Amino acid sequence: GKIDTVSLQNVNLAEVIIPTPNNVQQQYLIRRLLQNNYPTLVVGATGSGKTAVIKDYLMNNKEDSKSMIPLLMTFSANTQAGQVQDFLDGKLEKRRRGVYGPPVSKKFIFYIDDINLPMKEKYGCINSHELVRQMIAHDGWYDLSELQFKQVIDTVVVSSMVQAGGARK
Repeated sequence: GKIDTVSLQNVNLAEVIIPTPNNVQQQYLIRRLLQNNYPTLVVGATGSGKTAVIKDYLMNNKEDSKSMIPLLMTFSANTQAGQVQDFLDGKLEKRRRGVYGPPVSKKFIFYIDDINLPMKEKYGCINSHELVRQMIAHDGWYDLSELQFKQVIDTVVVSSMVQAGGARK
């Protein structure tokens, strides 16, 4: 018989997902949560495949790809609320006065990798987390230039982080 060959020249092997019972279950759960607009936090050990499983769902899910637009952001120790707000503001379209979202009939899936990395400020606040929390709890934030509330619709947040403990705090 003939043996099929596969060229791996343009393949980033770090992004290849081999389906296992665990990651198939994880993707199913992530898909169902996001389809139903539940903000989702994926927690696991370093190297456990959190980022790979989420990115594989966002980039290769044919079932939801027609209606969703993935937005990916990786947090660092220095990520500030203004950076997150500017990133999202640059993607949002005005729907009507004070209401913004993705193009009509689409849904933004805002993926935040390493959400645990930003450092606390002097008084213990992590302003990038507070902006994300405000977006989830109140469906938007205040526009800093107009000082008006900006409602954000059709956008769901998924994020990932390493387990608490160890070297990171």
